[in-house]
Amino acid sequence: LSPNYPHNYTAGQICLYSITVPKEFVVFGQFAYFQTALNDLAELFDGTHAQARLLSSLSGSHSGETLPLATSNQILLRFSAKSGASAR
Repeated sequence: LSPNYPHNYTAGQICLYSITVPKEFVVFGQFAYFQTALNDLAELFDGTHAQARLLSSLSGSHSGETLPLATSNQILLRFSAKSGASAR
């Protein structure tokens, strides 16, 4: 969940979420509910750092968004709240 959920998140922050599953699996995910202000961004990287291959970049509103399959058991999700507005 994003900071302050189910209320709006605070503008001007960057959150990093490292997700690891057991080594015999690869990471697959889906956003059940996704909403950002238009200039804010969630980026999903195929590994443990932001220099890894970008799997997906999302902003705005989505529901049931399936994320691309990672090539390993680790991904990094970076959420950037850059705009003055915020969302859930």
